[in-house]
Amino acid sequence: RTSENMNIAFFHGLESEPISDKSQYLHKHYTNAYTPALDYKTNKTIFKDILTEIYNLDYKLDLLIGSSFGGFLAFKLSTHLNLPTLLFNPALSRQPYKIDTSTGFYSNKHKVVLGLTDDVIIPKTTEDRIKSKKSHKWDLNYENIGHCTPIDIFTKYLDKI
Repeated sequence: RTSENMNIAFFHGLESEPISDKSQYLHKHYTNAYTPALDYKTNKTIFKDILTEIYNLDYKLDLLIGSSFGGFLAFKLSTHLNLPTLLFNPALSRQPYKIDTSTGFYSNKHKVVLGLTDDVIIPKTTEDRIKSKKSHKWDLNYENIGHCTPIDIFTKYLDKI
């Protein structure tokens, strides 16, 4: 399957807008891109809601992408959906809002991009968290960026999938 024919889900971060340069890029370049608007602050059942929506899509997803809090969500969803992830500065060890999630049975491949100058999700803390999850396959990558992922870095890693 060529990359443009992949079916992709993208979960934006806590303070990010659902319509962004990243979501627009995905809709322009991929056959099916699921990019839901996420209300992490007030929707405590967002995990269950998104899982239900994914099960009801007209197509099967090939990849989950998440940024920051969306990276945490993508990781948790991957353990239920048996899908690989591409995670940008994922909030694996720091969730400012409590959402009802669970961990499924699947271990997957995760490509993780950490910003070396990220002062929101500290790279070392994320590395330590990742190392504790030995059943998953982790591909750690580092970029000289802060917490926000520029579109060129986003597309650079997406193109490698």
